[in-house]
Amino acid sequence: MKRSRMLWDDARRTDGTTAERAKRWLNVVLYELQPFRVSKKDVAQFQASLRRGMQTTRYIAEQTPSWTASFLAFLRTRTQEEWMGFGAVLSYYYFVRLAHQ
Repeated sequence: MKRSRMLWDDARRTDGTTAERAKRWLNVVLYELQPFRVSKKDVAQFQASLRRGMQTTRYIAEQTPSWTASFLAFLRTRTQEEWMGFGAVLSYYYFVRLAHQ
């Protein structure tokens, strides 16, 4: 039997204390992550990817307040008839999903 399978079977057991179960799950997760070697990856590519991710996060954080205000203003200006139409379309969608199950 493979070690991975053995660890997963052990982690699925429900006996033992909470700390023992957490330790078994931690062992499984760490064993599964073991093949990933950061030292073999291109460091420059990783740094560029990290930089792009941080720039995207910063942009989203800066733009979210203005976007949120615009979105809330849009929601507030909808009329009762428009909300009823939206509710009818949503109800129809869920009815069709239910009917096709």
